Amino acid sequence: MTDARWRHAGIPVVDGHVHVNRFDLMTPAAQTTIRSNATFPLMERFVASPEAFLEHMDREGVAQSWLINYCAKKVMGYGPEVNEWVANYVEADPERLVAVGGVEVDAASEESIERLHDLGIQALKVHTVHQHVSPDDQRLEPAFAACERLGMPVIFHTGTSRFPGSDNRFADPAPIAAVCARHPKLRIILAHGGRPDHTQTALAILSKHPNAWLDLSSCPPRRLPDYFGDLEALAPRTLWGSDWPGPGVPGMGPNIEAFLALGLSAKANRAILRDNAMALLR
Repeated sequence: MTDARWRHAGIPVVDGHVHVNRFDLMTPAAQTTIRSNATFPLMERFVASPEAFLEHMDREGVAQSWLINYCAKKVMGYGPEVNEWVANYVEADPERLVAVGGVEVDAASEESIERLHDLGIQALKVHTVHQHVSPDDQRLEPAFAACERLGMPVIFHTGTSRFPGSDNRFADPAPIAAVCARHPKLRIILAHGGRPDHTQTALAILSKHPNAWLDLSSCPPRRLPDYFGDLEALAPRTLWGSDWPGPGVPGMGPNIEAFLALGLSAKANRAILRDNAMALLR
């Protein structure tokens, strides 16, 4: 039975990767890149008004959005100030808006994660290519230990980035395997699944480590079978996300429609588009 309130096969979709960020702090080079998306002016309005963004979510058929924030002062222009900002932003509707935050690599202590947790931030984002850091960097270990203890998922960027200043030497998700092994109770999300060149490595991590999850964001939906093969088989540990308004992403709703056009089973669609994300946050 479908729910008539939600236009995507009746599923109250969770978009687990939306960039509602401090765009005003972006470097000029990053601004140029993000503005290459013709839909970006919409997000400029939504950053100033969570109520307007919630209305947009209704129109797009999205029940919940995870707002991905992180620290990358040199490449992107924003640092730890994003955490309090996004924590305040989600207060407009804590059931529908989920705050994701970050820490500077040299400040990745257990105490820094506890502060994020106290703010109401529910997951940690490590942006490897923007922060110029390997997932296996020992400076991050205290943060991972705290996330494991507090039940906060860690979202790793995997794959390349076109933002100026990115260091795509850190695009390979392979080092995440060691983090999965050291922290078996830590829920680890491989954002973008290593696209375009490291998808097989991401899949190998999923096959070996039951605490790893695949995030489909920033992948054109029609390319998903090329990148990852049998999505039906992967559905139990796969999460939906748009990466909007990232370069080339047409929007939250259009991406969902393109995903549903792949023709997966109703069970797989619901797992990927909602149930897995809800279970991860518990």
